[in-house]
Amino acid sequence: MAGKDVAVTPCENMKEQNGSATVEALLVMPIAFSLAMCLIWLIRIFGIHSEIGAILNDVGASYVENSYVYDAIEGDEDAGLALSDICEDIITEGDLMMRIKNSYAYTFMEDVFCGINIMGGSDCVDMWAEYQIQPPVRIPGYKGIRLHNRFYSKKFTGYTPPETDTEMVYVTKGSKVYHTSLGCTALKTTIEEVSFDKLDEYRSNDGARYYACEKCGKKANHGTVLITPYGNRYHTLRDCPELKLNVFKIPKSEIGGKRKCFYCE
Repeated sequence: MAGKDVAVTPCENMKEQNGSATVEALLVMPIAFSLAMCLIWLIRIFGIHSEIGAILNDVGASYVENSYVYDAIEGDEDAGLALSDICEDIITEGDLMMRIKNSYAYTFMEDVFCGINIMGGSDCVDMWAEYQIQPPVRIPGYKGIRLHNRFYSKKFTGYTPPETDTEMVYVTKGSKVYHTSLGCTALKTTIEEVSFDKLDEYRSNDGARYYACEKCGKKANHGTVLITPYGNRYHTLRDCPELKLNVFKIPKSEIGGKRKCFYCE
């Protein structure tokens, strides 16, 4: 007897497709859920690390600002009692731990340790916090991730100016000499009018010839010009800024290659 073909109805096809979609959903959902939990955990880790870092920076800045007080009271009980009354920002490791426990981040933290090192001969402030963060879903045998925050800075113990040469001298802009006295003849500005045609006959007291001033001298080609006994430029304007002698007082150690003025004692 010949076999007969069995027709498959559309309803049966639909049932098979629905069953396949259900199986796929059951396989994908755990993966999607795990990825979502990982994302939540990463966001939580970043938030906790930032909040604890902010606490350490805040406390550390207070330590740096008041570190001179710590240096003053170290080893002196009476001084410590007196200064503690006027410096409310001095805190201990217990106070730092209390700041951490009062934070929102502490809800997700475990096995917390913190420390402060400011006393002793070191000129630095060092504080840290270590803690454990469990994933949103507890995993047997997995303790989570351990993070470490640290604040490290130099102490503020006042300002001690560097040792400098106490001998001061006087210099002028563009000059190759320095002066030991403000009353030096070379520092007195004397303006003399001379004929431009006879300018080549004049020399400064240093033996230098006169050249055109970059500000006003290039305009001269006849008439009279202005010169000074200790300069090497001629001018056409009496109010030229280069005619104003600006004297600067500097440490002798900063004179560079300048030589001593011949007219200074």
